Amino acid sequence: MINELKIEISKVTAADLAIVEPLFYACDAYHYQQLAGEFKTPEKIASQRTPQSFTNLLSSGNYVMFIAKINQQPCGVIAGKIIDQESFIHSSKKIGYIDEISVLPSFQGRGIAQKLVDSIEDYFQTFDIDEVMLSVYQFNSAAMGLYDKLGYSSKLTKMSKSIR
Repeated sequence: MINELKIEISKVTAADLAIVEPLFYACDAYHYQQLAGEFKTPEKIASQRTPQSFTNLLSSGNYVMFIAKINQQPCGVIAGKIIDQESFIHSSKKIGYIDEISVLPSFQGRGIAQKLVDSIEDYFQTFDIDEVMLSVYQFNSAAMGLYDKLGYSSKLTKMSKSIR
């Protein structure tokens, strides 16, 4: 019988920047490797995650992060925000938006991402949101498989064309 992992999930505070930085860096590096022209380098992104910008983001009131740990070792992070959708064409609604999710490669496939998504969805529900949304690049088939398994469905296709 396989022992079930004890995955601990907790809300990230401004004091946790040094703990979550390597988790975001891993995600940033993966995206940059897949589409270098689309993303800033992981180093550039890391230089913008200053203690002040991190504190400002978390204290904004609508942004949240959760960290996953196994045996006290950080292994995953998720970040998201609450958005009031109001426009001329869309119905007004409150949306929970998953902005980023990262699980270190050596921990992937152990249910950590699912626990992180469950945690942020629970958090969003406390704000009476109508819908949870996220974006995922087509090259990230593992993430798309996870989101499909968790009940997410494709609602919009974002298309682009280079003109340079």
